[in-house]
Amino acid sequence: MELNHLDKHFYSHLYGKSFFIRCPDDENYYRTCFIKHNVFTNAPQVLTSNAVYGTPPEGMTEMNPIMYSRLQRQAFLSPPPF
Repeated sequence: MELNHLDKHFYSHLYGKSFFIRCPDDENYYRTCFIKHNVFTNAPQVLTSNAVYGTPPEGMTEMNPIMYSRLQRQAFLSPPPF
């Protein structure tokens, strides 16, 4: 499934930014994720860290879990480039 121009516009403001996501099983842990544009699949790619114990860094915004799952799913919906 190719991204259309509306999808590209929707995700473009997220490229190059870092967010944190609270772990659903334990609120004391969080993960950081960085969103970049994958030029080979022409889709957003989410790079996620391991779970870290503590409080998230100041100034970093929390990502909605639904948005996170949507971005993760987008990589599998994109067709291979070849």
